[in-house]
Amino acid sequence: MYRAKAAGRNGHRIFDFELRTDIQHRKQLEQELCVAMTNEQLEFYNQPFVEDGTGVVECYEALMRWNHPTHLILKITETVILSNESITDKSLLKIHTLGVLIVFNNFDTGFSSLSYLQRFPFNKVKIDR
Repeated sequence: MYRAKAAGRNGHRIFDFELRTDIQHRKQLEQELCVAMTNEQLEFYNQPFVEDGTGVVECYEALMRWNHPTHLILKITETVILSNESITDKSLLKIHTLGVLIVFNNFDTGFSSLSYLQRFPFNKVKIDR
């Protein structure tokens, strides 16, 4: 689906060997995650969000970490996207199909656009105030 979206409106993709490989990789990762949950290999962390000036904790971000060599997260900022959008578009799509989770970090700190959220394969968006 992400490949069809990256090709532009009214795009489509034919199911091929590469797509099947991606599906198999995702299925394997899902099975490994189930094993990790059963074996209690996930670690819970929380990160407080503190208001500037007052030091009051407004809320917490809950994080689950899995120490697994194939479970990677890439955090990307708007500056990287703006540096060369066409290369970034292709690169992020390739990275995403490898099973890497992509986080749009510090959304709304500059010229952020909601179109980025539709155009790029982000798994998570961190919003900055």
